[in-house]
Amino acid sequence: MKNSIFLQKEHSAVFRLCLIGSISISSLMFSQAGRIGINTPNPKATLDITAKTDGTSAAEGLMIPRLTGDQIQTMTASIQPGTESLMIYATAVPASPTAKVSKITQPGYYFWNGNGWESMVSSNIYTADGSITTPLAARNVDLNGKNLVFSGNGSVGIGTAPSASAKLDVAGTIKASAIDYNSDERLKQNITSIQSSGEVLGKLRPVSYFWNEKGKKKGGNAQLQYGLVAQEVEKVLPNIVSTDNEGYKSVNYNELIPLLLQTVQEQDKKITELQKEIQLLKKTK
Repeated sequence: MKNSIFLQKEHSAVFRLCLIGSISISSLMFSQAGRIGINTPNPKATLDITAKTDGTSAAEGLMIPRLTGDQIQTMTASIQPGTESLMIYATAVPASPTAKVSKITQPGYYFWNGNGWESMVSSNIYTADGSITTPLAARNVDLNGKNLVFSGNGSVGIGTAPSASAKLDVAGTIKASAIDYNSDERLKQNITSIQSSGEVLGKLRPVSYFWNEKGKKKGGNAQLQYGLVAQEVEKVLPNIVSTDNEGYKSVNYNELIPLLLQTVQEQDKKITELQKEIQLLKKTK
């Protein structure tokens, strides 16, 4: 009789344990394919977690281990080979970081790559300070069709792919308060005074024009323009004409300023001489 009562109690205890266990793991399902599902009887991956979505305010999500930077640094020495992709959340940066935790620079998610901890957030031109070091690769920032291009050869294009002949290529108008040009004598050699610039400028044909559709795509506007034709300038002053990688030519108008200045000086000199001659003629009358 005593044994019967004892067995009944034992069976009752086992039943209660089984009941508690079944309740505890009622939302944890194991599929025959070796996959684990939480809140789902049909896991579609090695671990498949489905939110309860029962309308309560209970928090949903996955909590991974949270450690300070110093704790991560201490445990790193015990990490075994073959644990790449190990993930943790750093709550603080290490006080005196070693090489393996040197990239833990702010609170966030990090993973172990076999040699050190890497941030789960990719570093790019928007999220990180520093240098873009990928060699010979262009960086193209496109915002609603307006693009900014950093080329692999050190050129920058705004609104256009940069020409190899220019460090800054802008399709449109540049507005600035002032622009300075290097002009120090110590940076120059073979300095020679310009002579007879009036004859050179006399061969150039000033024109007015409007940009066509191709010109507008390169930044031109719809307003009346004044300037020169690059092909004509190239025959007279080839050193101030450049050709881009598409074959389009451009004129460095700044190079005309010294020629214009020398022409004005020549004209002033002639005017002064003529005025002297006129004064002499007046005195002889």
